[in-house]
Amino acid sequence: MKYFFLYSITLISIIPSVASNKFSLIGTLTSGTIKYVVLEYWNSNNTYIRDTSYIKNNTFYFSGEINEPQMVDLFAEKKDRSYNGKNQVSLFLDPGISKIYLQENRFKTFKHIGLVTQNEFEAFRIRFNNIEDSISTVDSLMKFFYSKASKSFDDSIKSVYYSTQKKQLQFMELQNQLTYIKDNPNSYLSLYFLKTLVDKLDFTEVVKLYNILSDSIRNTFSARGIKSQIDLIVRSGPNNKMFNIKSIDVNSQTFELEDYLYKSNIIIHFWASWCIPCIEEFEELIPAYNELDTSLCKIFFLSIDESEDDWKRGIRKHNLDNYIHLRMPSVMRDFYVNGIPLVLLIDKNGIIKSRIETKSDSSITAILKFIGK
Repeated sequence: MKYFFLYSITLISIIPSVASNKFSLIGTLTSGTIKYVVLEYWNSNNTYIRDTSYIKNNTFYFSGEINEPQMVDLFAEKKDRSYNGKNQVSLFLDPGISKIYLQENRFKTFKHIGLVTQNEFEAFRIRFNNIEDSISTVDSLMKFFYSKASKSFDDSIKSVYYSTQKKQLQFMELQNQLTYIKDNPNSYLSLYFLKTLVDKLDFTEVVKLYNILSDSIRNTFSARGIKSQIDLIVRSGPNNKMFNIKSIDVNSQTFELEDYLYKSNIIIHFWASWCIPCIEEFEELIPAYNELDTSLCKIFFLSIDESEDDWKRGIRKHNLDNYIHLRMPSVMRDFYVNGIPLVLLIDKNGIIKSRIETKSDSSITAILKFIGK
């Protein structure tokens, strides 16, 4: 068994001045064939920009406005969607004046002056042995052997091996990013990592990490976006009062959750007809639900299906006709649902007792305990 050891790093982080959010990127490109380069970014109005600069005397120039440092894409003429594109690179662009030096077919070996956040990112990668590159290499090997797996048992085994290696490396990368955030609360790079981790972590961990960030970082545009996400999660998190839900049920009747709040316990299942873990969860719970005294506990199924027909077919197929069904695709945004199944357990006082975000033996046990089974 391999053991991976994580090392804490602390960098003296300099927050680029954003008193002015204008940027100028001056570039030099050693090339004999490339005619122009393209820069993709989000401007200060949160509008996607795809800017082009033609090469003149081996130089190019971009300018614009951004809210704060951000990861941008720079590439020659046509973007290669693969990670290993020779004439493309992703980098952190800061407000202010910066310079970049590129070579044709070797964009990823670029040099730069004035990109503070990029300097921090490069130091992070070096400190943790460029795990991102290792993940890309292992992913390519996994896909290669997977494509041959149907013809060769050995290739099938290798595909599984590299898949496992990829998961281990991704776990290491996540842990390294968590370490960085905790050690560098005044770094914009910490905020960038947190943005990428919001959908991967338990929301209580997201809140803790957000609160670690310095006041100056929490006041940035991206941090305010994360705070809005946190507010949505907390709103539907444990120990909060459940709010009203208005919808139309499967029989085209008006539904308001407040008609049921404060009268009995409530269970809300967030699901979809295509969600296999949701269906597996139902198979374990429905027998217990069928024995419930409905005056003591109400059960609602809230689908995120885009298609009304798929939703109704799913209800019939899985024998769920005896329950109240709602369909609200927007609920993913309203509740900040990262994935399903999701279950809310609400007591008769209207307090959310649990927000259960994954199917597991412990989640099934928690639900059965809530209904006294």
